[in-house]
This record gives sequence, C-alpha cells and structure tokens, in this order.
Amino acid sequence: MILDAAGKPAGGILTGTLTAFGSYDQCVAIEARDSPAEEPRFTGRYCTVELRPPIPKRPRYYTLHDQVQLFNNITRTKVTGEIAEKMHFFYFLVYRYGVCVPSTCQREDVETIAASLVKSAEFEVKVSNCEVKEDNAKLNGDQTAIV
Repeated sequence: MILDAAGKPAGGILTGTLTAFGSYDQCVAIEARDSPAEEPRFTGRYCTVELRPPIPKRPRYYTLHDQVQLFNNITRTKVTGEIAEKMHFFYFLVYRYGVCVPSTCQREDVETIAASLVKSAEFEVKVSNCEVKEDNAKLNGDQTAIV
C-alpha cells in the first residue's frame, strides 16, 4: 500500500509536467496492525519532496526567455536540446514528488533517503512538508470560517 500511494515518475517531464503527487488520501489512511483489535504499529506519512537539478546560481537579472549559459556549448541532440532549452525554468520551479512512508519516519529521514537516491545527479533535495492523518483535528477560527 505504501508503494502504491507514492507518486510515480510522470510522463512529459521535458514538456513541463513537474509533479507526481501520488495518492495523499490512500497514504494517510494506511494503518499497520498486528491484529484488528490492536493499536496500529504505524500509519502512513505523506511527504512532498522537491527536487531541483544542479544549475549555476541565477543571475541577478534574469527572465524566462534567457537560457542557462552553461548549456549553450553542448551538442544538441533531441533530448539534450530539450533539456538545454528548458533548464532555466528550474530557477523558478521545482519538481515535486509525493512519497508515502511509515509514520515512524521523520522529515529528516525522508530527506536523507531522497538525497541518497539522487546523489549521483547532484540534485538539490528538500522535503517541503510531511503529514499524517489526525482523527480529531481542531480547526482555528479562520479555518472554521472558511469551512
């Protein structure tokens, strides 16, 4: 269930698909029990991992029409040409990937594992949030008014 709830790499990355959220509801509904009468050993924790490829620091003045200078001198095949033309978008955007882990894992654990998986590509990794299901979640005044 945990693997099924995680995001899968999405098709269309080269054409702008930068998210693979998976199933939040399926993840936080997971309860691992030894028997139905016992308390869960752990539940599902949904985390959003943000990935950014290694690119040079953004210049002070930069627009979406400028390309990353580092990629101007590479041989332009179909794939490398697409990458070179789109890499500058990562100055403004990140790839977001939803993962489902046991609730016993903390944000730091998820960040360490994600960083080790993309270590050879030198991607910048950040876990922007992690959430577990709360049975009796209390709303503040603003949230109550909105609902």
